Amino acid sequence: IQIYDGGALVLYALRQKIGEAAFEQVQRTWVHRYRDSVASTDDFIALATEISGDPSVTPFLRGWLYGQKTPAMPGHPDWTVNPVGRPV
Repeated sequence: IQIYDGGALVLYALRQKIGEAAFEQVQRTWVHRYRDSVASTDDFIALATEISGDPSVTPFLRGWLYGQKTPAMPGHPDWTVNPVGRPV
């Protein structure tokens, strides 16, 4: 499982993958659709996939959320990760 400071990195990666407009639509739709209810990570993945119209979003997010190592950052080929416990 990925270990890092919060889900902000996953959300940034998603925005890089699907673009600013689709990402903003995911955020607005998420709040509207699930206000005053319970939603799961699978619900978020399904919504991001639905709005983006790109079926590759599902395995992309699963890799970021559940993978054994941090995936490459879309749009940033030089991006690297320091493993937890190693000095920067």
